[in-house]
Amino acid sequence: MLILSTKADKVFVKYPHRESRASYLLLRDQLVKVMIDEWEVFRNQIFDDYEAQHHTLTCHYCKRSGLVREIQDPCDRSQLKTLATIDHIVALSKGGKKYDRENCRISCSPCNNKRGNKGDTHVL
Repeated sequence: MLILSTKADKVFVKYPHRESRASYLLLRDQLVKVMIDEWEVFRNQIFDDYEAQHHTLTCHYCKRSGLVREIQDPCDRSQLKTLATIDHIVALSKGGKKYDRENCRISCSPCNNKRGNKGDTHVL
């Protein structure tokens, strides 16, 4: 029996074949769903805490205020300018911790994309 265990759910596949594509896809899809759910909870907690203190989401870098949590059309550049994102101070690719609140800042999507995986001393 193959067991995938995460914090939220468990998936059991009874007698999977080691090379079974169906078993792999089932487990992969379940893991991705759990990871997305965990990230959404973490992200919303950071946004909630920030809004409780400052009353509006504001980009750490360009100071644009009134950022929104979600947009209707991700291809619309004017909407992307107002999208709040979580920027990791130490990039995940450089060893930063994904769920460490001390490693996270709120930024607008353009600033987060410009900064990329550059260090904290990078000025936009």
